[in-house]
Amino acid sequence: MHTAFSWETVLDDVCFIVGPPVSLGLSAALFPQAGPLVAGLMLLAGTLWLAAQRGTEPPYGVAAQRSSLLSALGNRVVWTLTLVMIAMGTIDVASVAFARLLGEPAAASIVLSLYAIGSCVAGFLFGAAKLTRPIGRLLILGIAATALLTVPLLFVHSLAGLSVAMLISGMFFAPTVILSGQLVESTVPARMLTEALTWSTAGLGLGVAIGPAAAGPLIDAYGANAGFWIAVAAGAFLLVLVIAGRRAFHESATPAEEFVPVPVRCAD
Repeated sequence: MHTAFSWETVLDDVCFIVGPPVSLGLSAALFPQAGPLVAGLMLLAGTLWLAAQRGTEPPYGVAAQRSSLLSALGNRVVWTLTLVMIAMGTIDVASVAFARLLGEPAAASIVLSLYAIGSCVAGFLFGAAKLTRPIGRLLILGIAATALLTVPLLFVHSLAGLSVAMLISGMFFAPTVILSGQLVESTVPARMLTEALTWSTAGLGLGVAIGPAAAGPLIDAYGANAGFWIAVAAGAFLLVLVIAGRRAFHESATPAEEFVPVPVRCAD
C-alpha cells in the first residue's frame, strides 16, 4: 500500500505540473474556454473509465454490522487530514497575489508548478523508501515540517525567493499525503475504508476551495503576505491539534469485518 499511495500522489503532482501550461496553451491558441473545456472532458472520460473497471470492485456481500452514512466522519484522523488540506489551500492564492503584486502574474503558474515538482520528487523518493517507524509518528513529523516550511514564505521579496521557498515547502507535502492515506487505511474499519479515503481525499479539494475563499478578502485588504500568514497560523494550529490528539495517530488498526457472501442470480 505504501507504494500504491506514493504512486497516486506522484501522479497527482504530475497533473499539477503539466495541467496549467497545457490549459493556458489551449486557451491562448484556440479560445479562452478551451482549457477548462478540455479539462472537463478529461474529467468525464476518466470518471466513466473508472466506473467501467469491474475487476477492481470488492466482492458483493452484506456487512456483519452496518454503519451510518457519516460514520467515517467521526474518525479524528479523517478530520485532521481534512484540516491539513484546508491549511495548505491558502498558499496557492497567496502565491498568485504575490506574483501579481510584482507585476508578473503569468509567473504564478511557474511558482505553483515548482511546489508540485518538489512534492513529486519527494513522493518518488519516499515511495521507494522502506518505512521503519510507525506511520502515526512519521505523519506528525511530516505535518510539523510542512507547517514550519510555510514560515520562510513570510520573508520572500522576489519571485526567485518565492520559487525556492515553494520548491522546498512542497517536498514534505507528498510524504504527508502518502502517510495520511496509509494511516486512514490502517485505522479505519474495512467496511468504512472507501468512505474514509473518499473524505480524506475530498479534503484536498475542500482546502483548495475554502482556503482561497478565506484568504482572498484578507489579501485584498492587507496584501499578499496576509495569505501566507493564514497558512502559517493554520499550520501552527494543526500542529498543536495533532500533537494534542496524537493518540489517535497511534491507534492500532481495526480488524476488518466479516462479509457474508450474497448469491447473485442473473436474469435469463
